[in-house]
Amino acid sequence: MLYDKLSELFVHADWSFMTVEYRALAVCAFVLAAVLICDRIRIGRRVRRIDTQLKQMEKKINILEIQQSRRLMTELTAKSKRDAVVEMDDSDVPGLATSPPVSPSPPKA
Repeated sequence: MLYDKLSELFVHADWSFMTVEYRALAVCAFVLAAVLICDRIRIGRRVRRIDTQLKQMEKKINILEIQQSRRLMTELTAKSKRDAVVEMDDSDVPGLATSPPVSPSPPKA
């Protein structure tokens, strides 16, 4: 019964309107595909730009790390030389003038 109604609908339907619907569907599919392709291209460009910026930042960070390590090495070298001079002079005269230790005074009652 339902099958008879559906088959009658298909037999007596005006198929000339279906070509317009198919054309509209094809245009919509084309527009959708074009929009999706443009979005992918835009996202790809953005990812490449961010990747380039990230590489530049990594280079700057590496340069700063090298500068910091050189500065620390210079400080440690200077400190070790200063300590070596004080240790060598310890037997004779201390290299740095120091005041004698102060003993704590007893509390006044």
